[in-house]
Amino acid sequence: MTTQDIFHRLRVGLALLAGFVSGKLLGEYFQHHASEFFIGGFLLGFLLTQGVYWIIDSLFGDRSAT
Repeated sequence: MTTQDIFHRLRVGLALLAGFVSGKLLGEYFQHHASEFFIGGFLLGFLLTQGVYWIIDSLFGDRSAT
């Protein structure tokens, strides 16, 4: 396993954690439809975290690897 593989797995893990936390917070805030808001918050947190990673990679990433 290379360093790049480790960083990729850490990024996915952090995105899953961010999705869980945002889903949990939204589910607790909107208690009348907690499960729906948990799912939406989870997806939103995960996708926003992956979007931030994509922006960082496009700005500061290795351009020769493309």
